[in-house]
Amino acid sequence: MLIRVAGDNIMLSPPLIMTPNEVEEIISKFGDALKATEERIGELKSRKN
Repeated sequence: MLIRVAGDNIMLSPPLIMTPNEVEEIISKFGDALKATEERIGELKSRKN
């Protein structure tokens, strides 16, 4: 799995051969990471105020 950032885009380059379960796992983990990031940003914003 290759992950890179360009500007405000996150690009995921998974292997060309994957099972449906592996695709679901990647999507789930990426979603969890986005939620954790969103929560952390909220914490930092509340400290600022």
